[in-house]
Amino acid sequence: MKYAVNLQYRPEDKERPQDEPMLDASGQLLDLVFDDAGLLPNIGDHVLFYRAGGEYDTSGTYVSKTKQVEGIVEHRLFVFMAKGIVDVNIVVTDSKIEFNKLIKQ
Repeated sequence: MKYAVNLQYRPEDKERPQDEPMLDASGQLLDLVFDDAGLLPNIGDHVLFYRAGGEYDTSGTYVSKTKQVEGIVEHRLFVFMAKGIVDVNIVVTDSKIEFNKLIKQ
């Protein structure tokens, strides 16, 4: 079985996740495919990933940039697409815990 993963970020004050694609640390589109479901983050796990994003500058021009997302897994949706292929949509929302406190110094 192959698990194609899509991580989405949902800010606490929004009803649905944002649609920007996942990126790797260098800003390239990221395709996550696992052969083992045990590697998928569970509800309640803390995750850090990057996504496409941007904002408008003072002149009103949209400037693209990579955004880091730190949060906690809120939902996991498994969609059984075809024989041996499962799409997994994982929604991450804001965490009350600061990530730097989770890492041993």
